[in-house]
Amino acid sequence: MNSYSKKLSKQIAELLFLSEKTVKGHRTRIIEKLGIPKEKNALLIWAIQNYKKSL
Repeated sequence: MNSYSKKLSKQIAELLFLSEKTVKGHRTRIIEKLGIPKEKNALLIWAIQNYKKSL
């Protein structure tokens, strides 16, 4: 997990009053259910970063 993911996990956890570990666990399960291979996680993070920039 890169530093951007860690920062995002922390922000989500604070916003939802959850632990960072809970957020990471949910993210992992969502990625698994979507069938996204681990090597595609970097692409997913890139997409999130660029979506935020377009807002």
